Amino acid sequence: MTIVRLADVTEIAMGQAPPGDAYNDEGAGLPLVAGAGDFAGDTTSPKKYSSIYSKVAEAGDIVLSIRASIGARVLAGQRVALGRGVAGIRPRSELLDARYAWHLIEHLAPALAAKGRGATFLQVNRTDIAELAFPLPPLPEQRRIAAILDEADALRRARARAVEYLRELPSALFADAFETGGDPQRVRVSEIHGGTLRNGISPSTSGTVVSEVLTLSAITGDGFDFTQRKIGTFASEHHSAKTLRAGELLICRGNGNRDLVGRAQLVDRTADAVAFPDTMIAMTLDPSAVNARFVATAWNRPSVRRQIQAGAKTTNGTFKINQQSIGSIELPLPPLDEQEEFARRLEEIDSSLESSSGALRTQGELFDALQHRAFRGEL
Repeated sequence: MTIVRLADVTEIAMGQAPPGDAYNDEGAGLPLVAGAGDFAGDTTSPKKYSSIYSKVAEAGDIVLSIRASIGARVLAGQRVALGRGVAGIRPRSELLDARYAWHLIEHLAPALAAKGRGATFLQVNRTDIAELAFPLPPLPEQRRIAAILDEADALRRARARAVEYLRELPSALFADAFETGGDPQRVRVSEIHGGTLRNGISPSTSGTVVSEVLTLSAITGDGFDFTQRKIGTFASEHHSAKTLRAGELLICRGNGNRDLVGRAQLVDRTADAVAFPDTMIAMTLDPSAVNARFVATAWNRPSVRRQIQAGAKTTNGTFKINQQSIGSIELPLPPLDEQEEFARRLEEIDSSLESSSGALRTQGELFDALQHRAFRGEL
C-alpha cells in the first residue's frame, strides 16, 4: 500500500489572525473560527465575524485545531474565515474520500499533538501537519472503510447521548417534581443541619505531620471525586471534625470563579486519614428531617445558586461565602417520604448510568481498535 503525506492528498490552509479592527458582532464579512472554542459538536460555531480575512474554509472542509486542543477537528458548517488557532484541511477528491479523511484526521491527532511546542501553550505549524504520513488505499477501499467507521461511530455517539441523558435526568426530575405547580415549601439551611457547620484545615508550611487533604476539584465537578486529594504537612494529626464523613455535604467556601463558589457534593465515604481543606465547609444533615441525597441535588439547583451568588463577597478576586450566609439559604423541602422516594429514583438512575458509562467506555475502546486496524490496512 502506498505511503503518503497529508500534504500529498489535501490542501492545507493555515489560519491567520485578522486585524484588531476587523472583528465584529454585526455579521460583517465571514464568521470567524479563531480556535477550538468555536467548535460545537462536529461543526463550527463561530461567535464573531471578521470583515478582513485571508484564509478561509469552505462548507464541508475539515477545520483542525493547531494550538491548545491540538488535533480537535470539526467540519465547516459554512464558509468561514480561519483564525490563527486553526487550519483548514480540504481533501483532494480524486485521491482522498471526505469521510475517510474525517476519520483519518482523528486517528492522526495524537501524532500531531506530540509535535506541539511552545512556552506559553503548545502549537503545531504547517510542516507538522503536512508531514503526517499514513498508508493510502484506493478510493473504493477508502469508502468501504469509512462506511464501517461511520456505522461504529454512530453506535458510539448514540451511547454517549444516552449517558448524557441519564446525567441530566436527575435535574429534570427535580424540576418537574419540586419546582413546578406553585411555590414548594421552603426551609432555611440553619433549620436542617444536625450540627455545627465546620470549616476545614489546610496544610501548613511549618507543619511536621504528613497527611492527605482534598483539593477543591473534589467537589466542583459533577460529583464527589475522592481521587482529587494531595499530600500536605499539618501542625498535628487530623481531628475527626476535619475529616471525611459519609453523608455530609462539602461546600466550596471560596473560589476565584463565581460559578464555583458554594458548589457542593455529598461525601460518599468515611476517611479518617483524609481532611477537607479550609476552602470547604462541611455540613452535617439531620436525617429525621431531610434526605442527604435530596439536599445535595437541591443545593446545586439554579434557585439556590442565585442565593449563594447574591451572598458571596469578593476579596482580592476571590468570591467567598461563610457559615452565616449558608445558614440563611432557603431550600425547597417536601415531606421526608417524598425526599426519600426521589433519592431512590436517583439510585436507579445511578445504576443505569454506571452500566451505560461502562458500555460507552467499551464501545470507545472497540472503536479505537477498529480505527487503528483500519489505518494499518487490516480492516
